[in-house]
Amino acid sequence: MRNIVAAHLALIMVIVTTCRSQADHLEDFDYFAANRATIRNGIQALLTCNGLFTSDRNLKQIFDQELAYLTNPVGTIEGGEYLIDRERKAVAIGGPESGTIIRAAFRQGVGCVVMAPHQKFADIDDLPRLNLPYPDSDPTTTPWPMGDVIDAKNRPKNIDWTVLGAASNWAFHRETGEQDTISLIVVHKGQIIV
Repeated sequence: MRNIVAAHLALIMVIVTTCRSQADHLEDFDYFAANRATIRNGIQALLTCNGLFTSDRNLKQIFDQELAYLTNPVGTIEGGEYLIDRERKAVAIGGPESGTIIRAAFRQGVGCVVMAPHQKFADIDDLPRLNLPYPDSDPTTTPWPMGDVIDAKNRPKNIDWTVLGAASNWAFHRETGEQDTISLIVVHKGQIIV
């Protein structure tokens, strides 16, 4: 009887040790790393595509500013697991080391759109496009909102320009790793004032 009890206790110890070992392994394994890499690749594809093809910025500016808040962007300014197709106005981010390849492509009237993981550059022509007619007037001589001209003489008199300047300085010159302000527009009661 003692031998049977001892055998059962030994078996229980083996089972508990095995379960504990497997539980420790489960806590140590990152089951969501691939999902996070796919999301990061999509974000980087969209930011890089918009930076290059919507905002006309260069790759150094994009890595220094748009991608600065990513803790581990794919590649560097010198290269990495990314591809820029300037003819198609598209980028692909990802590969064997950095995860699922995600592409983003510039679409006229829309900006850059993220493509599904299974889509390739050959699928770009099937993506949405918004073809808007150009305005009849010259935007450089037409007042906003139909053009780019700001009516400086009709600026509101009750604006505290010192406070507005301080807010602008804060937006452009604050210390933050998450955001880098590259433009600012101030609209008051439907009119651009700065």
